[in-house]
Amino acid sequence: MNVRSGRGVFQGEQLLILGGACALSVIGILLIYSAATGSHFGALSTHHLRQLLWLGVGLLAFAGAAAIPFSIYDGFRAYVSWGIAVVLVALVLFIGETSLGAQRWLNLGGIRFQPSELAKLATVLAIARYLSGRRRDLMRVRNLLVPSVLAFVPMVLVLEQPDLGTALSFPFILFAMLYWVGLPISYLALLASPVASLLTAFSPTSWGIFALWFAFTLYSCFRRFRLRWIPVLVLAALNMVVGVATPSIWGQLKPYQKDRITAFLNPGHDRFGSGYQIIQSEIAIGSGGAWGQGYLQGTQKNFQFLPEKHTDFVFSVAGEEFGFTGCLVVLAFYSAPFSGVVGIAQTARSRFASLLAFGIGAPLFFHVVVNVAMTVGLAPVAGLPLPLVSYGGTALLVNLVGLGLVVGVGRHRHEY
Repeated sequence: MNVRSGRGVFQGEQLLILGGACALSVIGILLIYSAATGSHFGALSTHHLRQLLWLGVGLLAFAGAAAIPFSIYDGFRAYVSWGIAVVLVALVLFIGETSLGAQRWLNLGGIRFQPSELAKLATVLAIARYLSGRRRDLMRVRNLLVPSVLAFVPMVLVLEQPDLGTALSFPFILFAMLYWVGLPISYLALLASPVASLLTAFSPTSWGIFALWFAFTLYSCFRRFRLRWIPVLVLAALNMVVGVATPSIWGQLKPYQKDRITAFLNPGHDRFGSGYQIIQSEIAIGSGGAWGQGYLQGTQKNFQFLPEKHTDFVFSVAGEEFGFTGCLVVLAFYSAPFSGVVGIAQTARSRFASLLAFGIGAPLFFHVVVNVAMTVGLAPVAGLPLPLVSYGGTALLVNLVGLGLVVGVGRHRHEY
């Protein structure tokens, strides 16, 4: 089957991306309708209609992005797009609209959107441009400074909104693209060790496991990559500083962020407060059993026990109404665009195009893993929507544009 577009056709991995994205978006509209209307078919709600409208706009944008050669985004334009995105994210802190205690939206000319979503795509473009330039020895820490700045500047600005979940997407993008460009996993693990120090500091019983992991990574890096002593000692010192400074870092967190971490470690500690969301999500998914309670029949959802059921916890609605089988079907649909993204990234002859395709897939994968883990109690509530499924016009549009760029890479994969 071929779908004609521009000067060529969609085929192979490109069809996997288009088909998977469309299927997930339609599933999302059905779940949003169910979440918003309850058990009465035809009840008043505009959420699903808005999402349907955004899907139409997004598919047009998808086609437009797929028709443009990836070389248009290469060069200095990638850095310009990153700069514009950073300025928009910074503007949110001054003139942004606040909703549910977070200042994340801009309203320009009557159009309300989240600049942080645009910043993820722009960050991928900028890092892909830098890493695809002249060959650099990325084992030298100084050569990692520029891509680190490109990722951490928007991350810090998004943290100030505050939006912890989206902020964590930026370092994941950085590490995923460094892995794709050839940096070994053991070296990446060593670079990520300060984050592990921060996490294990909240649980003293985890320090032994972290110490073994850090020592093994350090040994493998020395043995295989012959790292110099100075950067390793600096990194080890940074780990110790992060561990000691954890109480101060904890004091800087917002109250709701502290509650989410506490609820994750012990949801039963505050069953009707910070632990309420996780507990109700687990009940909803568990009540679905193998085949679910049926479309529009979810009890946790209909009786308003399940919070944020059209955004952060839309996967819980799927589990309650379609059961374990329905959850597997949703996750199986994600395998189509992900396999298409990886396939295109592997076969693209241009280094920039390959990095662009893989980098666009990285935050999508991160969002899916964290959102699903969050709904089943395996991760703290991070406020990350389920890509292409959760309600949200900006996220849907940007995700479809990103996947359109990947399809564009696929159509021009033999170009340098």
